[in-house]
Amino acid sequence: RLYRASPAPMGLLQQAKQNLSVPIVAIGGINAENSAALIEGGADILAVIHALFVNTGAVDEIANNARELVNLFQ
Repeated sequence: RLYRASPAPMGLLQQAKQNLSVPIVAIGGINAENSAALIEGGADILAVIHALFVNTGAVDEIANNARELVNLFQ
C-alpha cells in the first residue's frame, strides 16, 4: 500500500528555521523548480534523489544535475 504525504506549507519550514537550533532538511518532491524556494524558505539541506536521476542514466548528466542543485547554496 502506497501512502502519499501532502506537501508541507512553506510557513512550516520557516517556523522550523526560526524555532529550532538544528539544520533544517527538506525531503521529498524536491526538484529544480522548487529547490530555490525551499532554500530561501529556510532549508539548510535538500535531500534529493529523483531530481538527480530524472530522464537520464548518463553519469555526466547526473553530475550536472547535482552541480545545479549545489550551486543554489552558493
